[in-house]
Amino acid sequence: MTDTSHGVICDHLSVTCPLEHWSSLPDSLSLHLSDAQMELQVSSDHLYLWRTSDGTGMVRIERMSRAGVVSVLASGHALAKLRALGVWGRYLCELAALPHKVTRVDVACDVYAFAPTVIADALAKGRSGAVALTRKCISGQDVESHMSLRPDGLESGTVYFGSKGAEVRAAVYDKRLERYKKTSAEWSDVDERVRYEIRVRNGLPTLRDAYEPAALFFHHATPSLLPRPSGVPDWVPHGDGFSIERSAPHFPAMRLRSRVESSTDLGAICTLAARDGAGGVEFLLSCVRRRYDVELARAASSVGLKGLAPSVAAVAPPEPASTVVALRPQTEH
Repeated sequence: MTDTSHGVICDHLSVTCPLEHWSSLPDSLSLHLSDAQMELQVSSDHLYLWRTSDGTGMVRIERMSRAGVVSVLASGHALAKLRALGVWGRYLCELAALPHKVTRVDVACDVYAFAPTVIADALAKGRSGAVALTRKCISGQDVESHMSLRPDGLESGTVYFGSKGAEVRAAVYDKRLERYKKTSAEWSDVDERVRYEIRVRNGLPTLRDAYEPAALFFHHATPSLLPRPSGVPDWVPHGDGFSIERSAPHFPAMRLRSRVESSTDLGAICTLAARDGAGGVEFLLSCVRRRYDVELARAASSVGLKGLAPSVAAVAPPEPASTVVALRPQTEH
């Protein structure tokens, strides 16, 4: 497949579905999130929350009874994990199979440039009223900045274009400074980068814009913020269906190995077993065996199966290489 992203990624995705799908959504998404090495941390009658192993990314499914919807929110770090492990398409297919509305999508592009100069120029341009994300230029009163000193003594930060309630809002910020503040990296080890981000909400975007974000991004970012590269298609609001390339299915053994290798809890358990001396490993394995027997009995009971052998596994046929996702009309729910 030819890469048509032009360096643009989806950095946030919020979707709502009718409340009737509350009971099925957590189960339908949990397998894909598990394949992306995310762990379920909260499970209640109104909230499910998964987090990435490093704690930086999360996917939240929330039952919002008063609004009559189920809210599904995925952060940028969680989406990066879904893409890196080939689960992004399967995640979107689960959402596309239901009546849904994309309530917010953030699409972003990083440019390797000297941030203090870029941020200062963007702020001056915005305050002069020369930035337009739609047909209308943004008032200088709706340009907001948050600046601070970098370790090199230069002022930099973030500039927002548009009010917080606007359907389309942009942010231009010093990605190097952000990474330095949020990680333990040394300043000299972090690349000089500027992130351009477009945030679109209120039913304007679709799942296609999340999967193929370049058209939406440059529709709003050009010409005020960044030039439009050749080959970027025109953005069509509420466009037709689109093709998602599906990754090969992850069979149980593959998922098991991935979970074991990535689990921070299991790492801590192994360390605890090592402190128990020479017999710690054997004791750990006996605990795992007892837990396995309990879970196997519970699973067999829940589906009405008796005498399920540990070696029996249902192997699903491979999924097609690609799936055409029809975008449903934007429904009120």
